[in-house]
Amino acid sequence: MIFALLFAGGMNLFTWWNSGIMARQLYRARPVDARRAPALHGIVRQLAEIAGLPMVCLYVIDNPQPNGFATGRGPENAAVAATTGLLQRPSREESAGVAPAPRGGHWSRAVAAAWRNRVVIPPFPAIHIILWACVFSST
Repeated sequence: MIFALLFAGGMNLFTWWNSGIMARQLYRARPVDARRAPALHGIVRQLAEIAGLPMVCLYVIDNPQPNGFATGRGPENAAVAATTGLLQRPSREESAGVAPAPRGGHWSRAVAAAWRNRVVIPPFPAIHIILWACVFSST
């Protein structure tokens, strides 16, 4: 049981530490700079300035659907990925609405939600089963 808890904790730590890299590799995102994706760079730079965060690394995913995501453990190692479909949108406002934004405090809420979903919630079904077992036990 202790081994399982240590193994699960290690897997959670590994996933938390490498989630940004794994997400970018899954979608085969390639890094871009302001010269290769000026529209994306301008939108993300403007949103980062509004949020008071440093500029993040930018990536592009070859996919015609307009979509994107932001990932990273914190502002210092955050990354934003957008699809080519998003970059081909004619309206800057439309692209900015769909574009993933490096929002202040967003990453800390995401980490808290992930830990809540992995640590706090899973014991509830087991506790429920144990309580019913105690109610219907014949001791």
